[in-house]
Amino acid sequence: GGVSLTLVESAGVMAAVPFTADAFEVQDTLACADAPNSLEDRARCSVVFQARWDPSSLFDEVDLAGAGGDALSISGAGFDPLQPYVCELRWTSPDTHTSNIVQSVSAKALSISSLQCVTGPWNFKHVANARVVVREGRAGALLEPSSTLVVAVAVWQGYTSLSPANASAAGGAPLAIHGFGFDASAQYWCQLIAANHTSLRNPATVASPSLLTCPVPVWLAPAQLAGLKLWY
Repeated sequence: GGVSLTLVESAGVMAAVPFTADAFEVQDTLACADAPNSLEDRARCSVVFQARWDPSSLFDEVDLAGAGGDALSISGAGFDPLQPYVCELRWTSPDTHTSNIVQSVSAKALSISSLQCVTGPWNFKHVANARVVVREGRAGALLEPSSTLVVAVAVWQGYTSLSPANASAAGGAPLAIHGFGFDASAQYWCQLIAANHTSLRNPATVASPSLLTCPVPVWLAPAQLAGLKLWY
């Protein structure tokens, strides 16, 4: 054991012969000139590998639902599956030109080259130009992207339910439209549509990014199921 061999060819037959001391030159290992003993000294003769994430991996993730539940798959290098990470969605206000952190969710390293974060419910108005930022979960340090590419991510608005489930044909209390991404600066319109009758369009009021209210008109048709149509 421990004997190094080399292969030589003789008359088409490969044979193994041992290395001799003269067959190669031994090279000495060079020590750091600072002869590091302390951590500070060793840092001068060391390199720290840092994780990087690839912005181009977001090209397939540019449309997100404000209801949440979208999985962002981010590729990169140097991720630690034993460490927590955080994904932030940031949006820059066109009025103040300041970058506001609007959503922060935990992320998980699936491997050293793959990170995944699942978006939560969007509690702000819909935006078309949010950007993604990745942080270390414990220290909070930003993970630098591997390029200067900036990929805009859109978070869309929508509605998920109405309440109450029953309304008076004589009109009355407004309907509450529950959803996400509603914009207080926009005008919304609601209309109730059934098989043989359609109500007039009525203006809806934005109570919050997740709630609209819509007046219930007098229903000039037999009692029946009606669906909601919403414009803005």
